[in-house]
Amino acid sequence: MILSIRFEKEAERGGNRGPKERVETGQTDMFRARLDQFIDMKHPLVRLSREIDWGYMRETFRAVYKDGPGQPPLPTRLMVGLAIIKYMEILYRRLCRFELFLHPAYG
Repeated sequence: MILSIRFEKEAERGGNRGPKERVETGQTDMFRARLDQFIDMKHPLVRLSREIDWGYMRETFRAVYKDGPGQPPLPTRLMVGLAIIKYMEILYRRLCRFELFLHPAYG
């Protein structure tokens, strides 16, 4: 009862802010390499990530990906990116099955 009242009050004040996003400060860490130093920046997934409007995604999925008791705050970009990769994997598997159906000699 007390928790539901607290959440209702937070919702009235605009408490559904979504997960906290990581802010890039531009400072380098002496013991960590930056990701863009060791991945191929021409890889299709890297190019796709530059084309996606992450601000729009953050606002759209704010109500779905929220932090609360027992829910660790994960960045919206991570959750949406994983969903995209999962969907691409499903499409790839379907394509492989279709190719095996068309050309049974390969299987």
